[in-house]
Amino acid sequence: MVVETAATFEALVDVYAGAVFVVDREGRYREVIEGSEGSDVLYDLPESLTGQEFRDVLPPETAERFHRVVREAIDSGTPSIVEYELEVQAGHRWFEATVSPIEDEELVVWAARDVTERKQYERALAALHEAGPRLTASDSVADVCEEAIYAAETILDFDQSMIALERDGVLQAEATSEQLPADATTTVPIDDGIAGRTYRTGESYLTPDLAETDAALDHVEFRAGLSVPIGDHGVFQAVAERPDAFDETDLELAELFVGQVDATITRLEHERALERQNERLDEFASIVSHDLRNPLTVANGRLELAAEECDSEHLEHVADAHDRMQGLIDDLLTLAQSGEDVAVEPVDLAHLVRECWQLIETEDATLDVAVERPIEANRTQLRQLLENLLGNAVEHGSTGPGSQARQDAVEHGSTSPRSQAHEDAVEHGDDGVTITVGDLEDGFYVEDDGPGIDDVDRDRLFEAGYSSADGGTGIGLHIVGSVAERHGWTVELDEEYEDGARFEITGVERPDEY
Repeated sequence: MVVETAATFEALVDVYAGAVFVVDREGRYREVIEGSEGSDVLYDLPESLTGQEFRDVLPPETAERFHRVVREAIDSGTPSIVEYELEVQAGHRWFEATVSPIEDEELVVWAARDVTERKQYERALAALHEAGPRLTASDSVADVCEEAIYAAETILDFDQSMIALERDGVLQAEATSEQLPADATTTVPIDDGIAGRTYRTGESYLTPDLAETDAALDHVEFRAGLSVPIGDHGVFQAVAERPDAFDETDLELAELFVGQVDATITRLEHERALERQNERLDEFASIVSHDLRNPLTVANGRLELAAEECDSEHLEHVADAHDRMQGLIDDLLTLAQSGEDVAVEPVDLAHLVRECWQLIETEDATLDVAVERPIEANRTQLRQLLENLLGNAVEHGSTGPGSQARQDAVEHGSTSPRSQAHEDAVEHGDDGVTITVGDLEDGFYVEDDGPGIDDVDRDRLFEAGYSSADGGTGIGLHIVGSVAERHGWTVELDEEYEDGARFEITGVERPDEY
């Protein structure tokens, strides 16, 4: 704004806590008025500055810059904002000034405010952001804590700080700054002190003067402190030997920084849990492969010998039981290995569907392959998904009546035209269930015209161990769901499909040429 009146000038003096200067075109101070912060934010006393030019009291580059800003404001008749740093009586400070021309005068009003705290906050925020990748690159919780303390020292200027993690109901120091006395890092029960209260409540505490609290202090020289929870992992604390050493800005920055620490520790613990789970799965897979298959192999051999010596209808039931055990072992092994990394490649879906069909006891079921485009998938895991969906459709659909649409087609001799390629794709059975595998815009479907799936909790359909069928293991569809999840796909039972059961697998990518 253009300064027009003395009243406006006086108002500026009241608003700006730093200082207000009246400067002429030559860069000479005509008037200097200190604000509420006093002369500490000036580089000299007001009476000493008045009458001097920029070049008399400022470094040459700064003086030239200020002089240029003044001339531009006077010539344009419009105000400008300038940001700069200076060595003043209070030390190194940052300022933001509004430079406004006085109407019909060769003068400007230079109203400056001290923005050092804001600049420090911005710089600390940027530095914490840059420190984030170093935290996330840490390989262990101990490394995270050491990196965090280093950042607290170098970025936040917290010379005496520590991170304590909860273990068995106590907070134990995991990392400390070099200047913190060794005997100041005692183990603290989570029911005691500011650290315990911080951990229990999940709230941060800023204490201007520890001497005025009921906290037990082994080191009476500590007067100020802040305490920030690290999620449910522990606490971060910083102390100082003078009261009021920390303010709300310090606490806000500490909370932002500790949030990164919390997220990184949580991620590492999750990764370690997954590693332990995979180790258990590997051990389980070894047991399945060796300790269960070997006795079954012996049992099958004995069964063959028994069949040579006698003819009994009971042996056929024993063989069926062995087959069921073998299938269960195969499913368990597949489930245990489903957590392995997925490497995808272009897969001819139609061809793989026919391969899987050859390995399934299809009874009198019919396969209709209506797939024309390949997909990107891990071939081995996709085979597991298809074998389970096709086998499930045969097992649960072959004993039920076909859909009314199929019955009508048979009864009335449907003459719907079909391409020769599509006819060749149909693996014919007799009057059993028809299973169709076809393309979707972003995936494929597997449907049958059997009795459908009625008595089922759809939210638990892909849950391990859940089955609505008598004698079902609840493993097959869980494998289907696991394979889809590993690929980033979605598999759902189509609730609107009324002619049997239809599973849709979506979110599937195709090779670039398709």
